[in-house]
Amino acid sequence: MNIPRSIEVSVSAILREYAELGPGVVIRAWQSIQADGSVDEKKDREFPMVDVRCSPPSIMDGQCQCAAECSVLFATKTDDDKNHEQISALYAAGQGCVDRLFSQFRKRTDGAELSKLKSDLAADLGADFEFSALLYGEPIAPSMSETGINTIGIRLRVVFIRKDFI
Repeated sequence: MNIPRSIEVSVSAILREYAELGPGVVIRAWQSIQADGSVDEKKDREFPMVDVRCSPPSIMDGQCQCAAECSVLFATKTDDDKNHEQISALYAAGQGCVDRLFSQFRKRTDGAELSKLKSDLAADLGADFEFSALLYGEPIAPSMSETGINTIGIRLRVVFIRKDFI
């Protein structure tokens, strides 16, 4: 059961479908790069980009509940986005989508985003996986790398129960 991969693919699909990221944005699910049709296999990275990575789960109190933290990193090339307008718009669209997902969980209303997350994870992971909660993790501060990439990001913690541990 590769829970991080499943979370990455689902979060990537939710962003692609509901975030209105704009044309030409590549979404890379770290363990399943081909999950987004905009990825060009001949090129390593394309920008603007949303990079989705999920940590292996940590086991919480009780030894059956787990949490996996999913980082959503928004990136543009510094030379193409000198005033940071492009990354700001990309971040706003992605943050808005994740906020809706989180709000649906908090309000216990299965809107489009939360329904998709739950159904994707259930379909891929089967009966031993039970979704429990969403939490925000530590944010990823804006930065500019020496290689000329602007980034900013958010982290979403997916909490679940491993029924095969019970």
